[in-house]
Amino acid sequence: MRKVLVLGVMLAAFAGTVMADGMAAKKEAKAPAKKSMQMKGTVVSVDAVANKVVIKDAKGVSSDLMVSADTKITRNGKKATLAEIMADDSVQATCTDMNGVMTCKSIKAKAPKKAAAAAKK
Repeated sequence: MRKVLVLGVMLAAFAGTVMADGMAAKKEAKAPAKKSMQMKGTVVSVDAVANKVVIKDAKGVSSDLMVSADTKITRNGKKATLAEIMADDSVQATCTDMNGVMTCKSIKAKAPKKAAAAAKK
């Protein structure tokens, strides 16, 4: 009888462990997928130290865009660095929403038409 009781306790403990592992796997599977989205606007400011660009969209809503070492940046069609992006540049960015933080995969910046024309002279 004692062996049956010990065996029953061990079985219950094992079943509890298996169920806990299964529930943890389900929670991981339900983690929200990273959303990729397009952002468009005009650059308000650039902070190369904090790796951040602040843009304002057509409705006047500001967004903070984070830049990583993997972010592909171009300005006027040429490869660029974050420090080369200027206030008033128009921007199109592909970003991923990671827990409310917009991290950019790519940023395409264009100088304002007046600045681009002056640079060509």
